[in-house]
Amino acid sequence: MRENGLCTKCGKANPTPEKSRCPDCTKRDCANRRENRQYLKRIGICVRCGKNKAEPNKTLCYECIGKESDHYNAGQRTDEQRERDRNRKKDLADSRRVNGFCHRCGKRKTQNGEMCGSCKAYFRQYRDKNRKDITRSERPSYGMCYICGKSLTDKEKKICAECYQERLKTLPAMWENANSEYFRQLNYSRICMIKSKRKNKSI
Repeated sequence: MRENGLCTKCGKANPTPEKSRCPDCTKRDCANRRENRQYLKRIGICVRCGKNKAEPNKTLCYECIGKESDHYNAGQRTDEQRERDRNRKKDLADSRRVNGFCHRCGKRKTQNGEMCGSCKAYFRQYRDKNRKDITRSERPSYGMCYICGKSLTDKEKKICAECYQERLKTLPAMWENANSEYFRQLNYSRICMIKSKRKNKSI
C-alpha cells in the first residue's frame, strides 16, 4: 500500500508518501494517544507501559523510569531528537510566559512568566543540599564567601575575614607587576590608600 501511495491504515490516497499514514489518520492517532495518556495519568497508571502503577508524583512506573534513564545515559538519542526535545521545551516555556504562568510547572499565575514560589523553593532547597554546585557569583546570597565557600560571619560582606586579609597582602605585589590599565583603574582607590600608608610610614 505504501509503495502504491496509499495510507496503510485507511487505504486512501496518501498526499505524504514519505510517511506511511495520511495526515487525517496521523492526526486521529495523535489525539487518541493524547487522550489515552491523560486517562492513564488521571488513574495513576504508567503512561508508557500502561500496566504498572506510576511512582508518586510521576507519570512513569519504576521500571520505565529506569529504562528511560538508561536510554538517556547511553546517549542513544540522535542529534535530531535532542534538538526537537529542546525546541519543544522552549516553545512550552515561551507559551507559559506569554499566558502569565510559571514557565517551569505551568500551574500557577506569575508576573512576566517567572517561576512561581513553589518552584523557586524547590530549586533553593535542591541547591542547599548541593552547595558544592553553587557558582561563585551566587555564594554571597547563600551566606558563603565567594572565594573559599566558607560561611560568612558578616552577611553584608561577600568574602570572609581570612580571604580579605590574604587579598590585602597580595594586592601591592599585583599592583607593582601589573601593566593593565583596566586593573589600575579598577583598583585605583585601594592603591592610593596603600601608597598613602607607605608614605606615612616612611615619614
